[in-house]
Amino acid sequence: MKLLNPDTDFTTDYNEKGKYVLLYRLSLILSILFIISAILTFRADFYNSMLYLVSLGISSFCFVYLRITKKIRPVFWTFAVGASLVVTLSLNTLLTTLHYPDFIWAVCTIIFTYIGLGKKYGLIFLLFHMLSMCSFFTFEINRHLVQLKPLEVASQVSVLVEMIAAFFALTYLINQYLHFQSHTEKQLLEANNELNRKNNEITLLMKEIHHRIKNNLQLIVSLLRMQRDEIKSEEVQQHFTEAINRMMSISIIHQKLYQREDLKNFNFEDYILDLIREIKSMNQKNEQVDIDITIDIKDIGLKTLVPMGLLLNELLTNSFKHAFREKENKTGKQIQINIDQCSPEKICVYYEDNGRWQTNASRGFGLELVDLLTSQMEGTQEKTESKYTFKLRNLDLD
Repeated sequence: MKLLNPDTDFTTDYNEKGKYVLLYRLSLILSILFIISAILTFRADFYNSMLYLVSLGISSFCFVYLRITKKIRPVFWTFAVGASLVVTLSLNTLLTTLHYPDFIWAVCTIIFTYIGLGKKYGLIFLLFHMLSMCSFFTFEINRHLVQLKPLEVASQVSVLVEMIAAFFALTYLINQYLHFQSHTEKQLLEANNELNRKNNEITLLMKEIHHRIKNNLQLIVSLLRMQRDEIKSEEVQQHFTEAINRMMSISIIHQKLYQREDLKNFNFEDYILDLIREIKSMNQKNEQVDIDITIDIKDIGLKTLVPMGLLLNELLTNSFKHAFREKENKTGKQIQINIDQCSPEKICVYYEDNGRWQTNASRGFGLELVDLLTSQMEGTQEKTESKYTFKLRNLDLD
């Protein structure tokens, strides 16, 4: 029926459309029912008829106001306040008629307020009606029972009509509430699916980026290796090797990220083991160095992982370069690395080798880079011969 399906093209919001239709239909149907009830009770109970006329005035005003302005919130307020006052007046002043519909209207008003005005005002109106009921059962119930008389046919029909109207309104409100709830859940599910789709796209894109970066870095490493092999100077070759090691420490990160589903956290031990393997392969004369590593940190973020990897790369490279010289006995060479979480914000790194350091290698670019990386991680370091103790900040906690 077109009469019960108003035009809602004035808004694109689904909930606003639904609430507008809800108000439109309730105000129209209740206006018709209140006219019938007022006519039926006019001769039998004038005061009750006046309450029906007041209810008619409220519903008619809401219907006209809604048609003209299309504003739903003032109508919800008018209905909620008006219906609450009428129900309270009926319970506490009208003692010669049945109050069965009033209890249903009170429930309707509370649900209606929850739908239109929200949980906060729904609780307020719930409290108001509870106090009204308490007042009725405390002060008026006995007088009401004493003054009850058999109803005339018109009054009986009026009560029946009102009961039907109240049950209709209650059922309709519950149905609309469930409909709104179902629509909201559907929208939430669609939004979550869309978000998951975009997240998957972003993850694939990020993995592709890491894959491309890894390939580019490995291409540069290959070019540097080719260039190094053409150089006769061992010192220059060593500088090339150090530069290649630094690039490999970063390349491994991007390679691991490409292989992982979780791009936020990184398996720290897996990365360090791969890094050590690459550094040892770049220093083939020190293949027999025994590296004992203990890591008590499972996952770590990228902000901390990159400088940490570069730091360990410099320490290992310096040990291979200065502590374990080719002419010395290749047996019994050891490097000890311990990494643990020494506090919620600090990562402790203990590094030691058993080699003999050259006296002219006490300071160089590698050790200066160690100082720089320690400062970048807002940490401190202590050095005794070839033994290092670092306390570094976990940068991913920011």
